Amino acid sequence: MSLLKNKYLKKFLILVILFCAPNVYANSSSKTLEGILNSIIPGGVKLSSSDEQYITGENLKKLLFSNEITIKTEESQRHAYQFNSNMTYEVFSYPQRNLLGIGTWKIRSGFQVDLTYTVPDHIYLEGFKSGLRDSYFIFVSNPKIIKVVGNIQNPNDYVVAEIVSELPKTKVEQIVKERIAKERVEQERLEKKQAELERLERIEKEIIAKELAEQERLAKIQVLEINRLVAEKRLEKERLEKIKEEEKRNQAILNNFLIIGLIILLYFIWKKIKLKKEINARNFCLKIMEKD
Repeated sequence: MSLLKNKYLKKFLILVILFCAPNVYANSSSKTLEGILNSIIPGGVKLSSSDEQYITGENLKKLLFSNEITIKTEESQRHAYQFNSNMTYEVFSYPQRNLLGIGTWKIRSGFQVDLTYTVPDHIYLEGFKSGLRDSYFIFVSNPKIIKVVGNIQNPNDYVVAEIVSELPKTKVEQIVKERIAKERVEQERLEKKQAELERLERIEKEIIAKELAEQERLAKIQVLEINRLVAEKRLEKERLEKIKEEEKRNQAILNNFLIIGLIILLYFIWKKIKLKKEINARNFCLKIMEKD
């Protein structure tokens, strides 16, 4: 019974401290209050820092609707979030701003979990979250961090995502337009360069084609010249052979004529010798007959 009375007494003292002594709560640090409560309640109590401020209400809406918020993910990548008034959001690479993912989001009002912890206004993301583990984002007035919460009712269940950039969407649009313009100029430059390279390549191919055609033409001329020379050589050889054959034929005819002429000459010589012998023989006979 005394234990039950002590339990109710402790709860009563907590209520007195929290509600009947607001000046003590307002002017004391959270550590002082935690020390008082821990002396009353065995096991200890975890309180949010009384100095920590949050961006809530219209200020949170204005922040999200008007700005692009770039955070460093758990993998140390930088991703830019843009929250739209139709409760959709887009996540882009940074600073290239190529679309990585989309999703929907909601603003949820804060609420008191217990006497020691009040959840501030927060947003809930359903969709792409840049590899972040959890879906609840709490924006601290510190412009450098976001609390990414797992269990919204547990003040210790969160990781800190570093805010690396917070730019007005109008500025982002200007940056994107300038980047697109630069990319367009660069693309046009590359296209012109590519066109010039293609033109030079085409000219080079035409020159090579002309050179090949000229080489082929010269090769054909050379082949024709070689064929002509071979043909001329063959004709000359045939002509010389014909001349030789003609000379042989003429020599043979001449030889025949010489032989015939020689035969005729020998015949006439023989005939003359014979006639002379006959004359000598007749003269000898006539002399003998004269002597007789």
